[in-house]
Amino acid sequence: MSASNAEDFPSQMKQPIRDLHQSLADLKQCLHTFNTNYKNMKSASTDPLSKARVELTTAYAMNSLFWIYLTTKGVNPHEHPIKDEI
Repeated sequence: MSASNAEDFPSQMKQPIRDLHQSLADLKQCLHTFNTNYKNMKSASTDPLSKARVELTTAYAMNSLFWIYLTTKGVNPHEHPIKDEI
């Protein structure tokens, strides 16, 4: 953000934007950790019920993240085909 844009930005929004940025960085780290552990779990001899739980949790989490993404883009998730998948 350039200096002129920073001056136009409402001061009351600066901290929420910083918080959002930090939350996204935390999410990125969590997804990286999950991805690494997921690959290890897929190759390990884990019982089928545990694998199914991980697969279902993963699908739900990804759909939820997409729901949030749609909301941030101004799309009503209730009117999007993703609703039928969740």
